[in-house]
Amino acid sequence: MRVLLAFDKFKDSMSASEACAVAASMIRKVRPTWEVELCPISDGSDGFASILTQARSGRLTHHTVMGPNFKHVEAHMGLVDCASFNLSSKAWLKLPDKGTVAVVEMAQASGLMHLAPAERNLWYTSSFGTGELLKIALEANPEVIVLGVGGSATHDLGLGALEALGLRFRAESGDILTQVTPNQWDKIVAIEGEIPKKLPRIILAPNVQNKLLGSRGAASLFGPQKGLKKTDLNRLEEQTLRMSELLMGHFGAPRSIIETPGSGAAGGMTVGLQAALKVEIIPGIELTDRWVRLNEKIERATMIITGEGKFDLGTLEGKAPQYVIERAANRGKRIYCLVGQLVLPGDGALPNNLIEAKILRMAPNDVTEEESMESAIG
Repeated sequence: MRVLLAFDKFKDSMSASEACAVAASMIRKVRPTWEVELCPISDGSDGFASILTQARSGRLTHHTVMGPNFKHVEAHMGLVDCASFNLSSKAWLKLPDKGTVAVVEMAQASGLMHLAPAERNLWYTSSFGTGELLKIALEANPEVIVLGVGGSATHDLGLGALEALGLRFRAESGDILTQVTPNQWDKIVAIEGEIPKKLPRIILAPNVQNKLLGSRGAASLFGPQKGLKKTDLNRLEEQTLRMSELLMGHFGAPRSIIETPGSGAAGGMTVGLQAALKVEIIPGIELTDRWVRLNEKIERATMIITGEGKFDLGTLEGKAPQYVIERAANRGKRIYCLVGQLVLPGDGALPNNLIEAKILRMAPNDVTEEESMESAIG
């Protein structure tokens, strides 16, 4: 039996790599003759930089940048040689034969993981530190920058990152606002400043395919976990649309970018960077698949085990476990999906493309979510 372990993160509990290691240890203990292959995955959020960098024998560099609440945090990014890619992956990513790829992860600088639950308030958080990481990546003169977009504590349309790169925001009073967060948006009447003109190719890898606005948009779906009160939802939607239009008008960007799949990732980070910079968008899990050769590993395996912290409607909208299950099912493989929480939408039935998987909630019914997260590894 050849088992492939392809876990995503268990948010606020275990990284994808830790989840794979725990599962491998248990399998080897009870089935010592089985062959186990570990392939931690990321959809663009937590773990993206380390997983992609280690998969290509690159190196991680460590830096001090601003966190989502403007307190310093330690963050890493990766540098990977273009020569480490095989011909098919290189062609798909349009990489040259020489040079480096910089792998930047938004969650490292601006992630929800940097804030305790009581500190989470998207009105006062910024992606400024992600912009600082991008500036550091530029100093390495890479051929390509890949930015994982997800896992953020922010809903600032990437304005914080763009501020770090040179953008300025003028208030009606004439003052230039600094360290801008959404609670200041109603004061902004103009955008000024310049973004560096000589930039390498930039690929954005959003972790979801949701659009910016609407009932399945960034604020509605992800706002509550970032501290958004239900009574503030309409105000945030209105301000998000207004700031998006101001941003698109300044850069002459088409309004269609707010309808782009993935525009709702990380509080609209994709919208801001797409408006201001020439970027390409590849869904995070698709990029990870090619990068770590996930499909090849699924082909070799007899059984595939995937999983994440919470399996819910969001999982069914392009998240990593859904992606793994679909590709394993297409090859007639045995599939298990291990999750901390199982919240099925509607009538509780799985879509047809997922019915081949056995989706198992690991925690006993009498164990709370907090207890599960605290004792996940132990």
